[in-house]
Amino acid sequence: MSHMVSLALAFGRQDLLKKAVEALGYTLSENVKQARYYGGQVSQVDMTVLLRSYDLGFVRKRAESTADDVTEAFSVGSVLTPVYDPWHGEVERVFGKRLCKLSEEYYKELMAESAVCSGAFSTTASDVSVRSTADSIILELEV
Repeated sequence: MSHMVSLALAFGRQDLLKKAVEALGYTLSENVKQARYYGGQVSQVDMTVLLRSYDLGFVRKRAESTADDVTEAFSVGSVLTPVYDPWHGEVERVFGKRLCKLSEEYYKELMAESAVCSGAFSTTASDVSVRSTADSIILELEV
């Protein structure tokens, strides 16, 4: 039986999420409020990335901060949590297993913006390299 899953990911910046989705060749739509999954079923969401048959949806949730929270400091009280149906495999083929490709692009955008905001230097996400391990994403800024 197929079902929607919600990952323990929290994207605090909608503008950076949009850039990350676009970097992977897709569009984040604020106008589509349903994500399609198995058997033509739909789930109510706040934003959607439309794919061929199954969609990636995002649900806005209130941010819960903890001392080791990965939600960035720029978040203004809410985060976008991804929801999708993993059964068909389409979402993970596009965005990586457990959305690792999307997370990498998102944090590349965040790191590039942080470098510019701190006044350290002018950079773009293409100046950031990414290495993934089993339990972490390592970002390196080329200067």
